Amino acid sequence: MGLDQSSSQQTVIDRVELARGELWIAISGPDVETDAPAAQHNARFWEKIGYPPVKILLPEEAKARFMPFPEPLEMIGMQSDDSFAEAGRKVMLFHFAEMLHNEAGTRLGEDIEALHDMRVATRRLRASFDVFAGAFEAKEMKRYRTGLRATGQALGQVRDLDVMIEKAERYCNRLPEAERPG
Repeated sequence: MGLDQSSSQQTVIDRVELARGELWIAISGPDVETDAPAAQHNARFWEKIGYPPVKILLPEEAKARFMPFPEPLEMIGMQSDDSFAEAGRKVMLFHFAEMLHNEAGTRLGEDIEALHDMRVATRRLRASFDVFAGAFEAKEMKRYRTGLRATGQALGQVRDLDVMIEKAERYCNRLPEAERPG
């Protein structure tokens, strides 16, 4: 009912996302300014019966919230006249996009190269934080460094297991057929 406070029947749900214990609902249409507050008010009912908090997003809010991940780049694109901060931003974007590009393959766990490539991109991104530290506020960058360090450690543990499995499989394959099941 809240999505049609205007009685125009033109407000639509574009996207729904559950993240970090909150439900985000992006809406659009010519009457969102009228319908969004009513929908947000009515969403309190869902919270009262046990659903996570609901946040109704106007188109501009949704655009900022659901910003697409960057696509991998062929080159960093640094220019000789870039400022130090701009050069750092380009390097960080390059490695961040590379890291995200390999996330799906890493999660699936079917190709150990995706994990390796994600790990390399994470290490390079962390290194770029060190190289360009002077261009950005240290306090602002600290939380990102912490997250990257944790990601790198988790990826390292998984990579170690993958390497152990690969070595065990090679060893097993060198054994006589009768000894392999053991």
